Amino acid sequence: QVLGLQAILGALRLLWNAWGCCLELEDVAAVVLPCIGYHACGTQVKSVKFQGLMLPAGYWLLSTFFKFARAIAATSLLAFVMGIFGATVSGVQWLALARLWRAAQRLALQDVKFYLNCDVKNKADVVRQGVTKKVTEAFGREMPAVASALGSVAKRAVTNDKFITGFSNGLAENIPEKLKDEAGIVVDVEVKYKQPEGTFCVFLLRVIDIDLRKLLAASKGEAKAKKLAEYLDMVPLLKKELEAFVLFQAAAGLLTNLPKSVAAQLKEVGGFEVEAIGCSQADQAEFFFAKVKELQSDAALKGENAKACSGQVSARWRYDDINRVAKKNPARYTQMLKVRAAVKSVRDDAGPGRPVFVEICDERGDITEGHPFSSKEAAIKFLEDKAAEVVESEG
Repeated sequence: QVLGLQAILGALRLLWNAWGCCLELEDVAAVVLPCIGYHACGTQVKSVKFQGLMLPAGYWLLSTFFKFARAIAATSLLAFVMGIFGATVSGVQWLALARLWRAAQRLALQDVKFYLNCDVKNKADVVRQGVTKKVTEAFGREMPAVASALGSVAKRAVTNDKFITGFSNGLAENIPEKLKDEAGIVVDVEVKYKQPEGTFCVFLLRVIDIDLRKLLAASKGEAKAKKLAEYLDMVPLLKKELEAFVLFQAAAGLLTNLPKSVAAQLKEVGGFEVEAIGCSQADQAEFFFAKVKELQSDAALKGENAKACSGQVSARWRYDDINRVAKKNPARYTQMLKVRAAVKSVRDDAGPGRPVFVEICDERGDITEGHPFSSKEAAIKFLEDKAAEVVESEG
């Protein structure tokens, strides 16, 4: 309404000066800029085009200072009064746009949504670490043999469904607390997808509220946030508008990068090795379907391995830092896998720093080789060489 009124008044002023043959650039701006601002406002606060408001807002802010300076330098009372009146009109226009900007920015920031896609890569290690921790707490000291035995049992008892349910529910509770404490951002987290019999899940995060001062302090530091507050105290009349403008700009920049920062933080949660990808609403669908296709291909490969290993050279592995009785337990080994699949299994599932024992099975299903390795890297190198031999013999 204010912009519409200003456009009408500007049009009358333009016609009056055009009639008197004393048309100036300022007369044209008094009509064009309110129209630009009116168009940028749209029909609702949420539809405000912020870039469209920048030009008229900047013009009226400069116009306010210019007309006020001209009033101070006026040589007559009439010129002084007209200058003050013009500065007041321009100032009111700028304040109206600033308040609209502030309200629209708050609504826009609160409407921010993004997705977090999490794929846990070390389920076996996490389960084993959990068992080790509980054994240590129960006995009051470390019990490697007991922890290893119970860890192997727990690895099979804790299905992927149970694991991913616990993981996703835990993160859904922890993410809001972490963001609120560290960045002043209040979010609602919803689990949107859990892969059946898998370790992949998707979260939808909605921003509910933002403590802009805390957000700025988190991004720029307490010292810079305090310094900005001191500068704003120097202009009390415009403090709220300028403060909102600066803080909202900082918040908007942070929220653009928020998915990446949250994804990075997830990698530190509870020893989980997580492939965490943040996606906007626009990018989520493309990423999600590509990821599901990848997971389905991996699952199909595992199923094929179980059937196709008969009649081909295959391999299985277990840890080699367990007791003699456990070493003879078939449940300690993985299932028989194609050699290439065994390479991937050791790389993805074997714990770092633990010795590995690998067995090779020939085409008839007889175990022909058994090799201990001091690390997973050495086992991977052996299996890669074995895979090359298999390819060469088949060729």
